[in-house]
Amino acid sequence: MTRLRLAVLVASFVLASAGPACAGPVDAVVGEVGSSIVTASDIALARALGLLGFSPSESHIQRADVDRYNTALVAVLEASRLGIGPTLTELDQAWTALEAQMGGAAALRFWLDATTIDTAWARQALEAHLRWRTWTTLHQGLTIETPGAKPEALGLESDLVVRNLLTPDQTIAMPFAMPPRAAP
Repeated sequence: MTRLRLAVLVASFVLASAGPACAGPVDAVVGEVGSSIVTASDIALARALGLLGFSPSESHIQRADVDRYNTALVAVLEASRLGIGPTLTELDQAWTALEAQMGGAAALRFWLDATTIDTAWARQALEAHLRWRTWTTLHQGLTIETPGAKPEALGLESDLVVRNLLTPDQTIAMPFAMPPRAAP
């Protein structure tokens, strides 16, 4: 047996016996807003941290969740386009409040590490939430009421193309567990 064949045989054996590679959770693209994709993890993170009007929930992600997230993302992108957003101080204050809500900085950090969620991504989600909240407040405050007119439901107008990729009966399992919450 030549040295090359022996090396290939040994390498094959080592690779075959190494077992499956340790990979993180696989994500699913569930929608898109403009050129931004929406993943199951985006919605799960919004749920986990109570952002964009979501509440913590272990239930599967449904089409209505994607629609709700897409609508919030349109508001975030429109607010961003207009320069509406939190200052760094406001973001830091919101992060401190989120840490307290989650049981402290160490508890939040532990959950982020356990679920392999990068702190920068969580802070970006919080920043998006603050943009969304400001945009929603401003948008509701701009309603002009005409006496005797039938009020119209507030709708967000945008040139962004919005697509929900889930079928009406399709659901997606949560890609990670919800964090424990601090006792009120």
